[in-house]
Amino acid sequence: LSSTEFAPLLSTPLTVSTRITRALVVGDKLTGHTNVFIANAAGAPSTDDLAAVDGVSQAYATPVAHTTSTLKATEVPVTAAFVVYLPAAYNTAALQAAMVAAAQAYVTALPIGGLSDPGGDFTNVLPIADILGATVFEVAAARGAQVTNATCTLNAGTANISLPVSSSLASVAVLSPATPTIT
Repeated sequence: LSSTEFAPLLSTPLTVSTRITRALVVGDKLTGHTNVFIANAAGAPSTDDLAAVDGVSQAYATPVAHTTSTLKATEVPVTAAFVVYLPAAYNTAALQAAMVAAAQAYVTALPIGGLSDPGGDFTNVLPIADILGATVFEVAAARGAQVTNATCTLNAGTANISLPVSSSLASVAVLSPATPTIT
């Protein structure tokens, strides 16, 4: 179901200005009510985009005798800083730019509510080890750079960032500032 495609067909036509890229459906088993949390690549959508998506959901996807609400995901600002140790020959602006792009792509693609470890080590988080691996080690390996060590801080700490989810709240990580620090 594409809100971009169906919103203009509503009895009061609406438009979606920024494509919705993430959604999380949370049902309340006690009441039967369903909340659909949405986000775009930048985080929470605009109020107009929320109205358009909710209109499409109500018109095309909500069954009779059921209630559904469309809500913005709650943004959790994340300041990311990476310290990378590698031979001087590999310390280039191009490598740093690729690492910045990888960090931005990782957070943009992270689902609402983050990740959960099937083994139970973590639930609903932005895992610090994963963003470090995707940003530094995978990018360096793809370019033949030899990283000798790397560290990452998220919001000035070394722990996973919690992205809580409940029947009334769902969190989405956003980089703030949008460009992480890589030194």
